Amino acid sequence: MSILERTYLTTNAELKKLLAHATRTHTLHTLYWFVEVKLPGSKTRSGKPVLQAASWPKTWVPVIPVGDDPEISRCWAELLKALFEAGNRGTGCEHALALTDKGRLDGLEWYEWGDVWDCVCGECGAVFASSVPQEAWCGCVP
Repeated sequence: MSILERTYLTTNAELKKLLAHATRTHTLHTLYWFVEVKLPGSKTRSGKPVLQAASWPKTWVPVIPVGDDPEISRCWAELLKALFEAGNRGTGCEHALALTDKGRLDGLEWYEWGDVWDCVCGECGAVFASSVPQEAWCGCVP
């Protein structure tokens, strides 16, 4: 199911069903964890709550492959969710884990969280490694 087709956060029961189905059909390797965020109406143009994939930086959505062991990958996904929650503390945003498959990522700006990227500093021009794609600063600016 597409995130845009819902207005509620994914429940643990839904995650268990999706993982059980993927286990039965041997398709766990096609699934990715991501964090979804429900923005309160005070943070949207329409004034109504909006459900979307959490992104950082800007529109880039970090995902984590489920792989062969959904419990291990879920631990990493929970850590990613905790980072989004900490960064949005006090904003009224709600966060939850969700699952998607690679086909639904086509056309989106996404990356596997934890990968290392070569980035170019917008201030000094230095090339540096980062776990955030298109990071703009190497740390040269105080």
